[in-house]
Amino acid sequence: YSERVVIAKSITMLGVSQTFEKPTLEGQGDNNIITIYGSPNVIIDNLTFQNGDGDVIGGGAIYSEQANLEIYNSLFQYNSVSGDGKGSAIYSTGAVTKISESIFKNNISLDGDGGAIFIASGEVDSSEFQNNTSGNKGGAIATSSNGMVTIERSLFIGNQAANIGGGIYIGANALVVNNTIVNSSSNSDPVIASAIGASVDVINTIAWGND
Repeated sequence: YSERVVIAKSITMLGVSQTFEKPTLEGQGDNNIITIYGSPNVIIDNLTFQNGDGDVIGGGAIYSEQANLEIYNSLFQYNSVSGDGKGSAIYSTGAVTKISESIFKNNISLDGDGGAIFIASGEVDSSEFQNNTSGNKGGAIATSSNGMVTIERSLFIGNQAANIGGGIYIGANALVVNNTIVNSSSNSDPVIASAIGASVDVINTIAWGND
């Protein structure tokens, strides 16, 4: 499916397939794939998002400013943003963003924060981030300057940021627990970095081979 999707009401998008592959939403490198307006409750499950382009706005696959967004068992690959656009796969600054059992790989933010995702508040759980790139902060994940984010039980491999936070950059408050961060790189703080005044608790998290 290659048409742009605009959402303004609460909806559940469930990918159903007769094979083992998830149904694919294809951005073709032209636009972001899903734009969410207003503050609906949006649930996404078992879909692949690829080749979305969020330009300088952000969110190559999904862009949302106010919605409550939940994402389960989905794959995000080869999505991008340019300029200082944030969150090459997902930009979500609503009150609640929940991402679970999902994979993010080979996404790129050319000069902005969040090589895979940029979020304000919520939870990232049991997900995998591989070879995502940020031109500034947070090779895999970057968070905004307000809100609370929990990142748990997730695997980070080979993510990189040009400036700071090769794996994760925290802009406000975060709990980082039971994660593994491997082979991340950045100019400074290649594992986890945070803004001045941010409150970050890191518990039982393995960091290895980061540069």
